[in-house]
Amino acid sequence: MPLKTLISQQQLNYAKIYSNKFEFIKHIPQNGNILEIGTLAGDYAELLLATKPLSIDLVDVFKANDWRDLNRFNKDEHFSFVKNRFKNHPEVTLNKGYSHEVLPTLNKKYDYIYIDANHDYEHASRDLELSLPLLADGGIIGFNDYIYDDADYIVYGVIETVCEFLDK
Repeated sequence: MPLKTLISQQQLNYAKIYSNKFEFIKHIPQNGNILEIGTLAGDYAELLLATKPLSIDLVDVFKANDWRDLNRFNKDEHFSFVKNRFKNHPEVTLNKGYSHEVLPTLNKKYDYIYIDANHDYEHASRDLELSLPLLADGGIIGFNDYIYDDADYIVYGVIETVCEFLDK
């Protein structure tokens, strides 16, 4: 599929741009339900606690392979690390498994869904498709790494996924 990178002005009429995720968090509705697909160490989820959420559901396979986090825990300790991090936050639920297996089992509506698992086109598109039925009216979907590739030149499909969604 050819990469379409142009987004029409009409598609941007209600868009808001934030300088970083710390600024964005200030605009997430308070006391909502949050779903984070791909949480790694739980760093972003910890920031999301500032929104005083009713719930945060974290979905991950908890098999760390990101070299930046392996100095905090190894693959075998990943789940325990995140579980311990949120042990005093009953609003946080860890859902261990692949997103395409876990998302169909969730039965609540989310005010904010953050997609940050596998960033290739196939997985990002599937995560978006499986997330849409879970999105509350007026809810927000966010993506991590809306870029073409990372520092290791691994090609991402997030831009293509978002542009295709906007076309539909």
